[in-house]
Amino acid sequence: MSATLAPPPATPGPLTAPNGTATPALNAIPAAHASGPATTAHPLASHAGTTVLVAAGCLAMAALASGRLWHTDLWDHLNYGKHLLQTRTNFITEPLLPLAAGIRMVNIPWLAQIGMKLIERTAGPAGLQLLSGLCGALALFLIARLAARNARSTMAGLLAAAVFYIVNRHELHVIRPQLAGLVCYCITLAWTLGSQAHSTKTWIGFITLFACWANLHGSFAMGLAVLAAAVVGRALDVLLRSRCIAITLGDHQLHRNLLLLQLCSAAVLLNPNGLLIYPEIFAVSGNANTASMFEWQPLTLRMAHGQIAAAVLTAAVLCVRLSPRRIRATEVLIFAGTGLLAAWSARMLNWWAPAAATLLAVHLTAILRPQLNRLRFQLPDRPSLAWTTLSLTLIVITLAVTPLGAQLRTGKPPAASATLSRETPIALARFLREQQNLPKGLNWFPAEWAGFIMNQTQNTRPSMVNLHVHLIPEEVWSDYLRISAGSADWINLLDEYGINLVAIDKRSQALLLKRMRESADWQGLYEDRQSVVLTRRKPL
Repeated sequence: MSATLAPPPATPGPLTAPNGTATPALNAIPAAHASGPATTAHPLASHAGTTVLVAAGCLAMAALASGRLWHTDLWDHLNYGKHLLQTRTNFITEPLLPLAAGIRMVNIPWLAQIGMKLIERTAGPAGLQLLSGLCGALALFLIARLAARNARSTMAGLLAAAVFYIVNRHELHVIRPQLAGLVCYCITLAWTLGSQAHSTKTWIGFITLFACWANLHGSFAMGLAVLAAAVVGRALDVLLRSRCIAITLGDHQLHRNLLLLQLCSAAVLLNPNGLLIYPEIFAVSGNANTASMFEWQPLTLRMAHGQIAAAVLTAAVLCVRLSPRRIRATEVLIFAGTGLLAAWSARMLNWWAPAAATLLAVHLTAILRPQLNRLRFQLPDRPSLAWTTLSLTLIVITLAVTPLGAQLRTGKPPAASATLSRETPIALARFLREQQNLPKGLNWFPAEWAGFIMNQTQNTRPSMVNLHVHLIPEEVWSDYLRISAGSADWINLLDEYGINLVAIDKRSQALLLKRMRESADWQGLYEDRQSVVLTRRKPL
């Protein structure tokens, strides 16, 4: 399966010295991997290899769209989206948590939050599942197509998609605005590690992309970092080959890459928060409260995804070492830079996975090229409308078998137990929603459950915290953690915050539950397999 996927990009012209004279000895330095002549065909015609990758993407979409909605920060984003739609203004302080009132909030993903809430209103949880599947499948397809084009092998594309999914599956299955950011990141990565063509479509497309991206998720900073790597990588490639600073500084490709970076950096400012969007990126990642969050901790070999990442890292380094293919400086910069970020925080594995998958697939294919060339089977390399039709048919069939497709066919939405994760406190939220005589005031909920409970109770049960921990005062978050751990001063802390109702996760807050049951001041009000609700005998 080594058929060409699409006509290759044109080979860029020779490097030129500042005086405008061509440098023939440097013509071998490409802005993209060169390949054979293009095949003329109908604009809508596609290759057989593309259809194979579409089929793989459809399988991924079906799997991701059938995944359950996670019980954590998805619901916080839906709550903020609802508030945005109700008030029709982009809030500048935290609007939902009483203990974070007045805290400055630079709400970068406001557009994603509104979109997610509108989809939930229109199509319910099944619509959110489909949105997750579409974003994840598109990201996988973009990386698969990038690897296939660079390696001129459909097998390389399938391998890249598989590695990407295996390394990053824990993030692909969690629905949050980050998925929209991942799609934008993969588009940027595909251009940077691919053709780096500077057509009119490129200029308009990237300016539009980053203007939208800055209103969808804070990962636009990773996109700018990738474009910066394209600038530095091109400069290093030219300098290493020419041994001449003048030729390097006069390289037209370098100038265009730098201008694109500048324009995209300016396009990011087209958001309601303006310049505040840049310092907010560092404020979130450097916030002291995030240190207690598992996904923000350093990636280690004690983690399952850390072990997988280490195996992929080892394989990628070996493939680069043994590969007959020349590696560009841009590839090294992105692979190493995102790898260091992933080592610093497991959450950053999301941005290393697609770069590592592409590098591994392309160079492994180069090593195995002699063996692949001996295979008799070859996909047709002429583009055809028939392949396009087949690709579209596969997409339609996949959409039909998703939970949303089943909902549209039957007219019945799936049960909550079939769409929500098993950790979601469905029964607890129903109890809190239906009870009319519960104590008023602030409530203590596990941070992982707070967003869902507030969503299901129409924000009538305010929580001490939620999972937007960077907005919560450090003292409040520290006290929340002490209560959750069942520390000796738990009762004094609950008194201090005037909390009359506590919902406990029986698995995670076992010690707190034990101590509250032993206290004469608290009584059990509700219990199911995963949660317990306790209230004060004498409310404050």
